[in-house]
Amino acid sequence: MAEVITTAPKSEEAEIELLIIPLGELTSHLSDNEASTAIKAIANLVNRRSPGDKQMLPVSDADIAGKYTDIVALRLPETEDVIDANFITNNVVGYVGAMEPIKHGARLMSEVGSLKVDDSLRGHGVGTILFKRIIKAMQDEGITPYAFCNSDSLPIAKRLGGREIESADEVPREALELCQDCPLYGRTGGKKYRCCDTVVVWHTPTETN
Repeated sequence: MAEVITTAPKSEEAEIELLIIPLGELTSHLSDNEASTAIKAIANLVNRRSPGDKQMLPVSDADIAGKYTDIVALRLPETEDVIDANFITNNVVGYVGAMEPIKHGARLMSEVGSLKVDDSLRGHGVGTILFKRIIKAMQDEGITPYAFCNSDSLPIAKRLGGREIESADEVPREALELCQDCPLYGRTGGKKYRCCDTVVVWHTPTETN
């Protein structure tokens, strides 16, 4: 469900109102061509790299379109009727997605990732807002979320109740197979599961901590 939020910058920057909305809801009124344009803009945001950014696997338009669920942050429009493909292209400032759930033992698990916030809004808490909403969305469906976190996203994940896995067996085998596409695969810093990122998992509502 769409929601208007006000950012909470750590610096003296002004607060900004943003529209937080599931991608499916955002594109539901668009034509197929407009939806494709919006998805391309989101993929471009996720793939954009600035000096000092941490390693992330690139995503394609098809990757974005194929997510199980995802959430977008947009600069707040003056009226809802202006939210067309052009507006989305010029005003998308944040994204996070969740992959199709995979059966793993007795649980359904979904990887959340591709978390990206536009440079202009870093330090405003947007990443935390997006991450929190998608984790809750998964948990509300009884799905166990997990994430591959670099040093930027790891503090957010831990603040939101995530814990580092102790064994590769805690996540689906397919998840770690994707790591082999990463140029940093195997540079583990002592991790047993050979991923350069820290793999974090959350509980589901039926579990206890």
